[in-house]
Amino acid sequence: LLSLVPTPGGGGAVESGVTGLAARLSRLTASSAAALVLVDRFITFISVILVGAAIFAGRQALRRRNFSLRRRVNLDPADGG
Repeated sequence: LLSLVPTPGGGGAVESGVTGLAARLSRLTASSAAALVLVDRFITFISVILVGAAIFAGRQALRRRNFSLRRRVNLDPADGG
């Protein structure tokens, strides 16, 4: 229900809702619950960014390598090219 709030990624509304639920349903204080939720949200966003960046960099390196190999094959003097 909290993710239906029209903000990017539910930012703000989800954190406040989960913080309230965590504080109410556990023995955490409100500040500890808020810290826990913010750390969780940070890890969630950063892990996606880091994995995506690693995949992007790997694919770019692979494309550069393949382009370089194709170029060498096309410019090979033995082929008359």
